[in-house]
Amino acid sequence: MWGVNKAFLRSYILLSLTSFICLGHPWIQRILVLAWIGNTVRISDNARHNGIELFNFLCLAFVSQFTGVVLTFISVWSMISGKFGEWPSGLMEVWYHPFIPILEMIPPGHLGNWSYMYLATCLVPVGMICISWVCWMIGQFPLNVRRNP
Repeated sequence: MWGVNKAFLRSYILLSLTSFICLGHPWIQRILVLAWIGNTVRISDNARHNGIELFNFLCLAFVSQFTGVVLTFISVWSMISGKFGEWPSGLMEVWYHPFIPILEMIPPGHLGNWSYMYLATCLVPVGMICISWVCWMIGQFPLNVRRNP
């Protein structure tokens, strides 16, 4: 079961490293994110075929992004409390930098004192877990079609 977590972490670290190499080329970075989603489909399909249930799979997806969840929590807390300055937000954006070329497509604006880009970056961990869930469901759909002729 922990092999799935290793696969998630390995694919995300590979995505992070390759997107650092491709800085300045947003289209290549966007293609890398799409390739990462394709890899998530493969990991989800393998996990489902190995008998891992959906709840356990989503727990593993959460554990693989636990660092980002903690950084997001610390960043939001520091923005509300005014402590620590900007470094928690910077750490959070470094963790989620592969998604920045996609998040840059969000129109500029603010919701109170919070920019749309910052709020979207804070939602990346939830989005990654949702992507994992959707990939699980997509992989399960053809099996249901075959069972019910």
